[in-house]
Amino acid sequence: MTAGQTVSHYEIVEKLGEGGMGVVYKARDLFLHRFVALKFLPPEIAASPERLARLEAEARAISALNHPNIATIHAMEEDQGRRFLVLEYLEGGTLRERIRGYRAQDRLFPVDEALRIGSQLAEGLAHAHRRGIVHRDIKPENIMFTAEGALRITDFGLAKSSHSSEITRDGATVGTAAYMGPEQAMRNETSPRGDLFAVGVVLYELVAGRRPFSGATELATLHAILHEEPPPLHLLRPEAPPDLESALAKLLRKDPAQRYQSAEELASDLDAVVLDRRALLEWSDSAPTRSLTQPIPLIAPPKRRRNLLLGGAIAFAVLLAIAVTFAIFRRPPPVPEKEFAVLPFVAASGEAEDVAFGNGLAGIVAGKLASLGANVVPQADLARNRVTSIADAKRVFGVPVVLTGRIERQSKGAPKVILDVVSTSTGKSLRSAKITATPVQDEVLREAAALVGLSPDPTAMSRLRAESTHTATAYDYYVLGNGYLQRWDQAGNLGFAIASFQKAIHAEPSYALAYAGLSSAYWQQYETGRDQQDLEHAREAAIQALSRNDSLAAPRITLGAIAVAAGETEEGIRQLRTALEHDPVNAEACRGLANALVAAGKLNEAEATYRRAIRYRPNFWLGYNDLGVFYNDHARYREAEQALSKAAALTPDNYIVHRNLGGVQMALGEWAAAESSFRKAIELRPRGSVYSNLGTLYIYTGRYADAVPVLEKAAALTGSERNGYIVWGNLADACRWTKGRGKDAAAAYEKAIELATAQLAINPRNAILLSQVAVYQAKAGHREEARKQVRDALAILPHNSSVLFNAALIDEIAGNRRQSLAELRAALGAGYSKVFIDREPELSALRADPVYKELR
Repeated sequence: MTAGQTVSHYEIVEKLGEGGMGVVYKARDLFLHRFVALKFLPPEIAASPERLARLEAEARAISALNHPNIATIHAMEEDQGRRFLVLEYLEGGTLRERIRGYRAQDRLFPVDEALRIGSQLAEGLAHAHRRGIVHRDIKPENIMFTAEGALRITDFGLAKSSHSSEITRDGATVGTAAYMGPEQAMRNETSPRGDLFAVGVVLYELVAGRRPFSGATELATLHAILHEEPPPLHLLRPEAPPDLESALAKLLRKDPAQRYQSAEELASDLDAVVLDRRALLEWSDSAPTRSLTQPIPLIAPPKRRRNLLLGGAIAFAVLLAIAVTFAIFRRPPPVPEKEFAVLPFVAASGEAEDVAFGNGLAGIVAGKLASLGANVVPQADLARNRVTSIADAKRVFGVPVVLTGRIERQSKGAPKVILDVVSTSTGKSLRSAKITATPVQDEVLREAAALVGLSPDPTAMSRLRAESTHTATAYDYYVLGNGYLQRWDQAGNLGFAIASFQKAIHAEPSYALAYAGLSSAYWQQYETGRDQQDLEHAREAAIQALSRNDSLAAPRITLGAIAVAAGETEEGIRQLRTALEHDPVNAEACRGLANALVAAGKLNEAEATYRRAIRYRPNFWLGYNDLGVFYNDHARYREAEQALSKAAALTPDNYIVHRNLGGVQMALGEWAAAESSFRKAIELRPRGSVYSNLGTLYIYTGRYADAVPVLEKAAALTGSERNGYIVWGNLADACRWTKGRGKDAAAAYEKAIELATAQLAINPRNAILLSQVAVYQAKAGHREEARKQVRDALAILPHNSSVLFNAALIDEIAGNRRQSLAELRAALGAGYSKVFIDREPELSALRADPVYKELR
């Protein structure tokens, strides 16, 4: 096959290589305008059923896998009787070529690079092994790299699936002799531990500069594998870490039962060696004149399984000097932060796209830290409360520290990211780190976790890395999409988010997280505009994400929300339960599941869901806050007060908790305590919602003249925001009962109706909002329209306490006392607060009715 020749819709560019399992060409995809690798069977054996079976086995094996360290298969096609695989084109070459490159320069393979390769190799194999696939031919020729240097495992032509029968070459041993384990050499059944033996051979070859087992012939090599022990690594590479030597010795055991039992375990140990080496380098870089106030190294060295022996008294003196330097000039590693917020990362350029990139990267880091168990404020709550500064983070959420970031674009390569843990009390940096490594996303997460004192489980870190991509362009677009999505309320940002996620998918079609982001963006666009087409796009993108990585929580959260919105409550519950199985501490999944359970009438299970969140993170205020709101919504006010008081104790400077606590205290009739809570919230952050609650308290306690200026302040702060109608309605009520403010009341009611109607256009079946608009209509004198609207609301939610109470207000205003009393009785039965009914000025005449006095 020659350059320029066309096969199907692929134009051959050049021949890349040839081996026993096929011929590989670089080709240009004429449809998608990208380079791919085409793998054909050699012509002389193309007619062999066994070879065709092996090619199909490779296609099935690779297509079942979705991991950043495993090469992607795009398709299996046929043209004029020629069967071929369409594979990801990897322009970074093979590991064998790297080995030869270092040898040509008479250099040893760098230990740190070997460790990175071993870690990525282990993580890719862990993914394959979990899905029942053993590679059986791990060797440097089958380890390749992207242009950015990310490792990909290739050539699953000899792979064995646990779901299929073994394929061999005419009864011969499969694999490459120098890299196979003893059990494979003897043609016994292989297992994942055979792949791990091969990893040991590859790593030994990289570090030692030779294979552990060698012979003049293939038979001699197999004999060495079966009967000989490799030379100790430290004799061939004295500077090799002892822990790496221990790991290689374990990998190369003859008995599979004595090797590592899983690739995850190997990845964990290799990561520990990496951290160990980094810590030692940090020690040696710490000069004795270093100031205690400067940023310090943050990763404490793990306990070593073997001492470094430098030899003699000089070595002891060196070690002692290092230890003394560390004791004097290095602070201990940070204790885990109880709670913190990740603020949007600042873009040094100030350009709009870089600002969005900073928002997106901060959001991704916050989400991953949360899934690792950190008590981090959800990014959605930061965005909802418009928290962008250190002072805001303290006032709104009361967090003692924040994680900040600064992104400086480099002329070439990855951007430099500077992370800081900053005290919200002093504004001073407590710890910092600089990241310039590639891939930047892995290092940013690793350093962020270290800065906040998090020691994540290695398996969890592997899972998060598996979700990522090593295609730099795809990752950049993914981060950008997340940044635009963080500020979806700004005009045009949802469109930019959708376009960015689509570009990420185009750059990396297997990128599951990009599909998940696209799904979230379409769902938010549906929430905003109620276009059914956006809903379908959101559902399809979520399904695409799960088809590539079924362990992601985000697309299941979206599917759950879609199902609940469509009235398919049980399906929504199923999706959200599955999301929590994969990410047990996901606050969004917990809230979504609880809401779905409430919609299904399963209140006990909803409560258990909130308590589960607390069980997983017992010292995080958010779980207690959510539980308190749940109790409040279901008239369990004393329990709500207890939950919110616990949240306030955990985060005493959190305005949200004090605002919510004040609302519950009002429902309990604890007016002085409620006023104190509201004033504390205003002191922390003077928001319209808090002034509105305080004004409502004044109305309930008959202080109408005091309520008016407070609610005017609330209206000025709130403006025409989404829930602004509540503030304007409260202001109208205060004016209604204040002498001489009747005209102001009428104008405020009309404003409340205008704002509420605009929200109703988004979801006409929002029964609570519909009934609230009806109340404003009745108070503004539009009684017939009000009665019609509240009947529509009751038809949608006949047993909702708020809808029933609003119906009672409208009937009392319209002079239907008997109907109003019946609706109040039903509202009380559904859990509406008797305290509020007793204080509602609109019902003052009704409360004198003997029938009312019988209500409980």
